[in-house]
Amino acid sequence: MKDIKTRDVDKYLYVNYLRRSGELLRSARRCMDDSIYAAASLNAVFSAVAAIDAVCVYYLKKRHAGINHEESIGLFMSIEGIKRQELEKVRPKLIRILKAKNMASYEERVLGEKDAQKLSADAEEIHKFAETLLPKQ
Repeated sequence: MKDIKTRDVDKYLYVNYLRRSGELLRSARRCMDDSIYAAASLNAVFSAVAAIDAVCVYYLKKRHAGINHEESIGLFMSIEGIKRQELEKVRPKLIRILKAKNMASYEERVLGEKDAQKLSADAEEIHKFAETLLPKQ
């Protein structure tokens, strides 16, 4: 695995990332209810990123700090305190949601309702997955 740019973070701060993930997920839901699909898509993407950061902070005491968010999957997959098959279940959703990040953020095409629905559903699953791996606060 190539070098992944990371930042050290105190383990107990995972709660901040998980909270951020939940807030962004709630915002994505509200945007869906109001038919604001581009914002729903962006909120879903960043909710998933924050959820993965929470897991990495708790298990590795670091989070991804590079420009390419797709590298965060490598960091996530390197966690040894979680069964590999559990990580593999979430991996395809992470790949899909992180590939949509550039499209949602920077490209000319605006994501529509179906895109936002899929991204929001994936983000919700990733957030719930993170909650199952982390201590309740």
